[in-house]
Amino acid sequence: MSQPNLDPSKAPQSASPERRWVTNTVQVFIQWMPLGGSGAALISFLRTQDWIGAGLTFPVLIVTTIWAAYTESFLERLREVAKNRGSGDVDRLGSWLGQLAGAIGETLSWQLSGFEDKYLQCQAGSCRDYQVEGQPPSGLFVPKLKEVFVPLELSDLFIRGADGNPIPFKPGFQRKAKESAQELARFQERHLEIWDLLKRVEKIPAYRQMVIKAWGGYGKTTLLRHLTYIYGKKDQPFGVPKFVPFLIYLRDWQTQINVQKNIGRSTSPVIQLPELIEQHHLKHLPGGKALTPPPRWAANLLGSGGALVMLDGFDEVSEVNRPGVSLWIGEQMQAYPKSVFLITSRPNAFNENYKGTPPTTSLFVKPFNRNQQERFLRQWYECQERYARGGRNTPEVQQAVDLSVQSLLDQLDQRSELADLAKNPLLLNLIATFHRFYPGQEMPQRKGELYQEICKLQLGARPLAKRVEMPLTWEESQEVLQVLALAMVKAEKRTVTEKPLLKLLGTELKKHHVAVTAKDFLSKIVKVSELLVERESQEYEFSHISFQNYLAALEIKATQTEFLLIQNYAKPFWKETILLYGTQARNPAPLIRKLCEIAEQNHDKIAVDLAYTCWKESPRQLDSAVAAELEKLRESLQDLRFRDLERFLNNQEWKKADDETYRLMITIVGKEEGQWFEKKDLLEFPCAELKTIDRLWRKYSNDRYGFSV
Repeated sequence: MSQPNLDPSKAPQSASPERRWVTNTVQVFIQWMPLGGSGAALISFLRTQDWIGAGLTFPVLIVTTIWAAYTESFLERLREVAKNRGSGDVDRLGSWLGQLAGAIGETLSWQLSGFEDKYLQCQAGSCRDYQVEGQPPSGLFVPKLKEVFVPLELSDLFIRGADGNPIPFKPGFQRKAKESAQELARFQERHLEIWDLLKRVEKIPAYRQMVIKAWGGYGKTTLLRHLTYIYGKKDQPFGVPKFVPFLIYLRDWQTQINVQKNIGRSTSPVIQLPELIEQHHLKHLPGGKALTPPPRWAANLLGSGGALVMLDGFDEVSEVNRPGVSLWIGEQMQAYPKSVFLITSRPNAFNENYKGTPPTTSLFVKPFNRNQQERFLRQWYECQERYARGGRNTPEVQQAVDLSVQSLLDQLDQRSELADLAKNPLLLNLIATFHRFYPGQEMPQRKGELYQEICKLQLGARPLAKRVEMPLTWEESQEVLQVLALAMVKAEKRTVTEKPLLKLLGTELKKHHVAVTAKDFLSKIVKVSELLVERESQEYEFSHISFQNYLAALEIKATQTEFLLIQNYAKPFWKETILLYGTQARNPAPLIRKLCEIAEQNHDKIAVDLAYTCWKESPRQLDSAVAAELEKLRESLQDLRFRDLERFLNNQEWKKADDETYRLMITIVGKEEGQWFEKKDLLEFPCAELKTIDRLWRKYSNDRYGFSV
């Protein structure tokens, strides 16, 4: 490689004469400026014969002469380096400008193509209807979601953040203790909804990552569908940030998003969120196959904070996949911290199987209160009566609505068991369905009885109304589905593929000696009853997991295989099946007694809590011998339930005793740990349990502590 030319007289020929003259003049000035000063001083000293000054100046003259020679080479090299650096900077500037122009071009192309509006239309279209499992029977109409949706209330006034500390619902104020108490009292009357949190995502980053927990049927999926539809129509409330919604059902994509099974090591997801959205989610929307997203559309939205990512049904992911899926969720939230993530799950599945970085805010769905119940029933009946009259909203419609709603509300008021069921939005919808389909008939009293009536309606009355001849009676069809449900619970699965399903159905149909193929039977069950649905091509599941658990419980009762409940009592997947069995069994005492024995031997809180819930929900219309047996079990249950509390109090471990008191009380009112009590919970708290807790605290604290103190 040739050496750079350091001679200024040999400047590149491409430079103009004027530029070369300026460059050379500046360089000469820098070189000889110090020499000019020292030389003039030496001449002055010599003229005045100041030999000492001249002697002192002479070394300076030598140094400046060396400087002139040094700078000649130094400045030329500096010029060459600056030239090369400048050339690189120009290249980088050009590249940056090119990228900027490309980004502007992409943005303009997105806007001109109207892709985002097309996507929003498809995503909103998938959430237009009010979808409820097992619906609708013949004679009922499918309302639009916006026509019947009732906002869910979320707990709590204080939401715990990532550090475990409570985040006040209304942030940004410093008050005295008295003022804070007054503010808290005012907010106790306010209902916290999802829009209240979305409005504050800019001020409170913890609200960008939320998990919403509730048991089945409390409206978690319906809430996300409502948000999706509202954002898809760009109709969000005033003050709520604009987002592009993505509603992703985790169970549908658990295979694609699961990571390697060795959770302890560093792993990489099979697919990232932008790819999942563009390559899979879009294609499964109504009309989505025609969508072609611009380059990096999803990644740019997520990175800029313009996305509302809703991951529905963590509990519906198979248990073996939950750890990997949770790690994937945590990685996506960390990769896109500016966007908002909403995750829904049943409490036990999330608490026990979520291994990834947890969301910074945890919420619970509150049960429907009386106002919500009445609002839903009125809206639902208005849709049914109006649609039945060709869409006319006449005085006759309103009169029919008033009569139907009041009739059902009267039954809720008169029967506490029915009122408890109506706190669950899914069960309230089923109650309304039953009430409209069988006008004037008394409503079922318990959850199991309600499920039984719905199964009878779907497998018997609905095919009859549609004039579809079924190969089996509704009782026989239910027996076949019971076998299927128990097999799925044993495998802890929500879905089953067509090949093993047809094999199982074929075996069961042979027992009933009917000339029908398994494929024909499956086709009629799916098309007519809607208890069993085809979610994906050749993949089937019960329309709601509660129906699966109910039918499995019936099969255990029919086959007298209660040992399965004991073998699997500690598995969250089996909990609802165990409780539904307890409500159906003629004598639940043996199951409760066995759970008590396990709790006694192993000091197992899961067993004792399950035994208590089974006892509490067991039928009261039992013969005297069974009732007496259950009463004896109640005494044993009380001793087991309060054993830890008494031990903590006896050891004066007050903090542990306080935590155990909360755990006992929150489970007694039927809530999950982490939830708050409401006024109604405390007013209706069982007196016997309250007195027991108070007595223990007073006894071991020498009357220093206790509710009565």
